Amino acid sequence: MSNSRALAKAELNGFSGIDVSSPVSDKYRADDIVNFRILPDGSLIKRNGYRPLVRLPMEVRAVWTGYLGGEFIGYAVAGDSVYKLDFSNGSYTHLGYIYTSEGRVSIFYYIGHIYVIDGEEIYDVKENGIVAAEGYAPLFGKDWDTSYAGEINEPLNLLTPHARISYLVGDNPSIFLATVYSVRSIEALYVNGELIDVSEYKIDDNFKTINISGLQSGDRVLVYLTFVSSLTDRSELVANTEAMVFGGISNSRVFMWGGEDKNIMFSSGYVSNENLRESERIYSDKGALYFPSGYDFSVGDGRYAITAVNRHYDRLLIFTDGDTWMADSGACGIEEFPVMRINSDTGCSSVTGSAKCGNDPISVGIGRIMRWTSNTDELEDCNSYSISDGISPLLPRDFFENALVYEDSFNREILFAVRGDEKGTVFVYGISNGKWYRYEGIGAETFFSGPDSIGFSSGETLYMFDASLDEDIVSSGERYPIVSEYSLSQMDFGMPERKKRVMEVNIEADLQDENLELTFESDGGILTSRMVSGRASDFVTVYSERMNTDRFGSVRLRLKSDSSVSQRIYRLTVSAKP
Repeated sequence: MSNSRALAKAELNGFSGIDVSSPVSDKYRADDIVNFRILPDGSLIKRNGYRPLVRLPMEVRAVWTGYLGGEFIGYAVAGDSVYKLDFSNGSYTHLGYIYTSEGRVSIFYYIGHIYVIDGEEIYDVKENGIVAAEGYAPLFGKDWDTSYAGEINEPLNLLTPHARISYLVGDNPSIFLATVYSVRSIEALYVNGELIDVSEYKIDDNFKTINISGLQSGDRVLVYLTFVSSLTDRSELVANTEAMVFGGISNSRVFMWGGEDKNIMFSSGYVSNENLRESERIYSDKGALYFPSGYDFSVGDGRYAITAVNRHYDRLLIFTDGDTWMADSGACGIEEFPVMRINSDTGCSSVTGSAKCGNDPISVGIGRIMRWTSNTDELEDCNSYSISDGISPLLPRDFFENALVYEDSFNREILFAVRGDEKGTVFVYGISNGKWYRYEGIGAETFFSGPDSIGFSSGETLYMFDASLDEDIVSSGERYPIVSEYSLSQMDFGMPERKKRVMEVNIEADLQDENLELTFESDGGILTSRMVSGRASDFVTVYSERMNTDRFGSVRLRLKSDSSVSQRIYRLTVSAKP
């Protein structure tokens, strides 16, 4: 055989991801990949199927899951109700109601308590009901002498009028314990650790003091009191709809945003275990939420609204819809919260448009999806780069404003849901290999993590992906096969100027006794379509199909499977002959 008649081979030892932006080349990129995932070794495997976990009475608005006390549990807001989820048997318990029945709502865990925020209130979710969060009673005054007040030790908590004041009686004892503000009630008063009867002291509202006789020099007094409620204004704080817990063991705190002033963020103050125990000595089970007055700060000049917040190592990335800012965790909680703009024209355009990608945050901006590197001390574009160039033409117009982004740590994937899409499209970015593919048939409105896999909500139903399932089971019990397809870009076998024929296809795969359809197409239409039948085996098998297609200049290959079992394709070789 002469060299001009030698076989030319296209070898795919690792499958490419979707890339519709690059020019045709011998790299054999994919035009589309549906319901196949690309594993780190480059092989294709069908995505897992999903099953219903639980159907709630109303449409799901938010889900939180995690381990509490060694048990994996979840909480969900559906309509105006909060539910506790049992993942072991797919049941739920109704815990109580919130004020709103629609709109943005967030659930978060902070130091032993589950909280819900909906723009109307901050709710403390308890097993026996839902109450407005009060949080930590600060030590307003520390070791004040009698008659006059000292410096403010801990500012009042915007969430509650409860507070504590300690006094260290000096050399000239007085009957007056200064309180600075009007006191509504005293819950407890201790002298040298002994609880004093309420008949032995009284509130003097005219002079803003507590009057008590018999104090001696060196006595220690501790008062648990409630100031008049007008001192603490909750309105701006409870108007927020988004929250994130950030920080380490010794300085974790809550950040909230999404309120009336769209560029304002509220930071809670850190409460030590010792201080929390002292607070809950009288104000039991109120939690550690502490939002001191003055701990709110502006991000930018007001032109842009805060849309998303994400952790980047020990720093906080704050995204607006027009730029991106950074704050250092070491400065959390001080009044002048230092934020630095690190990118002036790249932000996040969706309130659910950011997630972690390993240690790198991902954000969905206008027209592109950005991955943020570790160099966030540098300014402008050097700290982020676009990862969406290869799929941008496929993204719907409203994707960037409404994207739902979530990290699937089980499969090391970033999911980008297109909410409202009739096909239930989810674009997927592989963390390990940087390749794009997409899933269909997943009408996700929220994502969450289960004990063994992730799940999603659609309408009133929560679903879980299940590695043992090769088909999708909907809430009615109907089962649907997962139709998967891999479309390879045009192949010219390095001879674009010559006409040729496909002679043979070799596939190294595990097809589990089901069929895989191979279709070759050219600009003139379908050249040939074949079904490759496998057999059940514990071993990978090489399937060879001899062909003799019509002549073509370039050809496209499509692999399609609508079977109800798992399939994995390791390698593929196509041979052509001029």
